Amino acid sequence: MENLPSHVKREKHFLLQEKVDLVISDISPVPFAAANQANITSVGISNFTWFTAYTQMLDEKKLEPLYRAYSYMDYFVSLAGGITEPRWGRRGYSQTGFFCRTPHDEEVNRLKAQFNPENAKIIVFFAVGMSIYVDDLKQMAMWNDDSCLFIVSNNMNADGDNIIRIPEHVTESQDYLAVCDIVITKPGWGTVSEAISLGKPLLLLERSSFLEDRNTVEALTELHPYRLMEWQELKHLQITRGLITSIKNNRPNRSLKNKGEPLQEIVNFIRHLVN
Repeated sequence: MENLPSHVKREKHFLLQEKVDLVISDISPVPFAAANQANITSVGISNFTWFTAYTQMLDEKKLEPLYRAYSYMDYFVSLAGGITEPRWGRRGYSQTGFFCRTPHDEEVNRLKAQFNPENAKIIVFFAVGMSIYVDDLKQMAMWNDDSCLFIVSNNMNADGDNIIRIPEHVTESQDYLAVCDIVITKPGWGTVSEAISLGKPLLLLERSSFLEDRNTVEALTELHPYRLMEWQELKHLQITRGLITSIKNNRPNRSLKNKGEPLQEIVNFIRHLVN
């Protein structure tokens, strides 16, 4: 926090040097303070800010520099789950829902044909990605289940014949998620949003100490099928079609009819600012 002024000074110099007309941040506080000093319009896009993320960890006085930096935000686009955020945006405010990049049909079909041509296996998108559980990952019971295939990140510490790693050069993760039957993840906004947009039931790792996670889960209620699970239970879980069906049936599934609409709303909002 003590280095914030120097970061702002450096950012301001960059903005003026590059003759920037609009600053968009998702959601570092530094660009907002720098843009304010440089008299440049700024836009924040996020479901959280670092101010609210640290509210439960730091006292109010220590959070003042963050609050002050975010207060310079000219416009704020609040993503789904941003319910506890102050109404940032001194010149304007907008709300929108979940969205993700559109999968490429040709690539999705290729992946299905490569990994599960007979549609005989359950494909699981596994994106827990938490280093504190790295020693437990290799011991998880589900890796021994030949009826499942697991799509994981390239650097996940797990091995097995039924584990498919997303190649390091691949940036279109939504293509891999689109071939899956269920998504196991922490309640991070990006993966959750992809699962919702692509109609995949969610098995979410319980992390109640994270305000951002709690807000994302709350945004799922009455919208999309999911189940919360503690890590110790997840370690011994077997993925079955019955489990997937029970998750689907236990929660409403109000499918997103206009999946690209939230993203288009953001594009239109920004276009209006620069025109």
